[in-house]
Amino acid sequence: MVFLAKMQPFWYFNPPIPICPSGEQIVNGGFETGNFTGWTVVGAPIVQSGIVHSGSYAARLALDAIYQSLGGITVACLATAELWYYKYVIVRITFTDDTTWTKVAQNVGFQWAELDLLPTLQGTYGDKAINTVMIYEDGGVYIFVDDVSFMGKG
Repeated sequence: MVFLAKMQPFWYFNPPIPICPSGEQIVNGGFETGNFTGWTVVGAPIVQSGIVHSGSYAARLALDAIYQSLGGITVACLATAELWYYKYVIVRITFTDDTTWTKVAQNVGFQWAELDLLPTLQGTYGDKAINTVMIYEDGGVYIFVDDVSFMGKG
């Protein structure tokens, strides 16, 4: 005796694959306009030409902050998330769900150092979307930031 069962159609849902933007997502990340075009400033940071990582200008912060909206780009869509800093830096990422991640970095001596945020962001927050990137100094000493880059991999 053979039994035949009627098969019901099987439907499943694949979550949408994010469409990743291409190119640089930060406006004026090297401060080469000579001002804070693209950035929102808190306090009185300056764009200066004395201590730079590359190009002609870098940002100087002391009890100041600068930030930009990234418009909800998903962390998984980033090819780079990095910046160069002199002395130390604090970076705060705010995600679209209003959670935050803060990274404090300090180098030894008075020299430029690269801060690569991508490994931690992709390892821990890969499915989240970034609302804003804020860079700030809260101790009252001069720090310098240059070559901020959040590159889409689209």
